[in-house]
Amino acid sequence: MKKYISWGSVFIGVFLLGGLGGILISGPFFSNSSHRSISITLPDNTKIDLTAVENDLKFDSLYALIYEERAFRDALIARLADDHIYQISDRRLPNALNNHLCTPIPEEPLGEKIEKSKECADLPVASHLRLLADRRYIPFHYVGRQIKIGTPGKSDQPQPKRAHACRNSDFRDRTVELTNPLNSVSVTVRATGSYDCTGYSKYADIQLNAADAMELFGRPTDKYEDAIAVVLE
Repeated sequence: MKKYISWGSVFIGVFLLGGLGGILISGPFFSNSSHRSISITLPDNTKIDLTAVENDLKFDSLYALIYEERAFRDALIARLADDHIYQISDRRLPNALNNHLCTPIPEEPLGEKIEKSKECADLPVASHLRLLADRRYIPFHYVGRQIKIGTPGKSDQPQPKRAHACRNSDFRDRTVELTNPLNSVSVTVRATGSYDCTGYSKYADIQLNAADAMELFGRPTDKYEDAIAVVLE
């Protein structure tokens, strides 16, 4: 594969990219010819031949070339990942943070575990991630889903600000914020009760007290009402 690129003075950029990417760059850098050529060998031994047609190397040109050629770009990114340098979209990044951001935290002795845990939590990246998680900022934001709400008969209703949930659901024993998608009115309840939903084709995901249902929907519920549920804790 042969490419043409503006050449010239910024040799350090070429060598730096070669060192970081595990890519061999060779050629007559100081040739007096008006056309200078180099050969770039990727880690999989694929070669790209470059021919300079001007006497001025633009770093942006070399950078653009790297990302224009997918094989070159992918090889560079893969080599950087070997040194734990990742793209923000790389699926390996979360595991790298988990495994390589901090020094290993031993289970014992307890004193050393506490010390290492604090050292890890105080690292700039770790502390900021923990802040985002604590405040539920993106990407640790709450994610809601649409569910069905019902109100059982008076004798079976939960207490106000309590709820019943399916025994096998994610809502059982959790605090849940319920929002009416039509007007954004919300109520927060704790699903302390449960009922068996297995085997039924239709059922409410959560059952409310009539007063909470009235607050949420502004009227008594029909058999099933739509709501957005967000598990808070």
